[in-house]
This record gives sequence, structure tokens and C-alpha cells, in this order.
Amino acid sequence: MEKASFKFRSIKAKYIYRLLGTIIGGFALLISLLFIDKFFLTKNSSYIESTTFLIIILIVMICGYCVFKIVQSTRQGRETVTLSPSGIQSKVFGDIRYAKIHSYWIDLKFTWLNWDNPAPGLKIRLKDDAIIAYDLLSKNNEEGKKEAETYFSFILHFMDQMKALDTQGELSESYFKALAKMEKARKRKNNPPVYLYAILLLVFGLILLLTALIK
Repeated sequence: MEKASFKFRSIKAKYIYRLLGTIIGGFALLISLLFIDKFFLTKNSSYIESTTFLIIILIVMICGYCVFKIVQSTRQGRETVTLSPSGIQSKVFGDIRYAKIHSYWIDLKFTWLNWDNPAPGLKIRLKDDAIIAYDLLSKNNEEGKKEAETYFSFILHFMDQMKALDTQGELSESYFKALAKMEKARKRKNNPPVYLYAILLLVFGLILLLTALIK
């Protein structure tokens, strides 16, 4: 295999998941406390107010940290990756030898959050249990579409290289599962981000319920 280089912007999607989880979980917890205070406690509910205040502070701190990591990830995520016969040369992750790779899989969760250009995530598990994660960050314009195609090409080239090196057939199941998910990811392009709409509706509903309980 000849060397092939790819340029795209990656993002650490795990912080986006944590941000959404903190917002939804935090609202649910606050609503539970207010519900208990409103319908079950009639006296000495001051500790509920203190607990609510502490939870709000904790939510703000966690959300602030996640936003900071997301911004940091977008600034540091300009990736140039080269696939060579011996391994991966990455600007972000350094040199990764194919011999150090234990397994890999395709993750479709971020396809519902990356509204502009839904693209799958590539997760690579090394033999020391470290995880190398690729998720695409792109804009909804011609440049973003080209970048998405480059990213798809990178994943497919990586999968083909791993298949070629898999003389024992140990990763054949991973290859075909990944290939099926890649096809599913392509079909999701330009489809409405259903999960995102559901999350936004859930957050909006929680805000309305929280407002009603406060009143």
C-alpha cells in the first residue's frame, strides 16, 4: 500500500455527550427536588433549597468545563493523518503502528449531533487498552462537504489496510460490521437529526416543568 494523506478537523465528541447529559440530568434532578419540596414536604425544607443551590453550581461548573474542552478540541483538532504500510502517522495522536492495534469499530452516535455533515466516528482500541477516537467537525458548505468526503475516504482506507494485514481473519467480523455502519452513516447524510430534535424537545419540556414547579 502506498502512503495516503488526509486532512480534516476532528473533535472530541465525548465532551458534547457529557454536556448534554449534564444539562438533561441536572434538570431532571432539580425537577425531582422541587417536586418533593412542593408535594411531600411541608416543613423544614430549607435543606432542599441548599441542595438545589449546590446542584446548580455543580451543573454550571461541569457545563463550563465541557464547553472549555469542546472549544479546546476544535482549536487543536486540525488533523493531518497519513496511512503508510506500517502504521498511522497522526498530527493529533502521533505515530500508531498497526501491530499495536487490537480492534476498531464505527460509532454512529455523533451522526445525529453533527447536524451539518453527519459522519461516523472511528474508534481504535490499542493493545494497551488506550482508545484513539476520530469524530468529524465540519461546516455545512462546499468545503465542509469535501472535508466529509475526505474523512469517509480516510476511514475506508484504514479499514481496507486493516483487512489486508489481517492474515488470520481475526478482524474480519469487525470489518464487515464497520462496513455496514459506514453505509448506514452515508444514508443518514441530509436526513433530519431526529435524536437532536428529541433532545431539544426534552430539554424544553424540562424547562417548562421546572418553571411550573417554581411558581
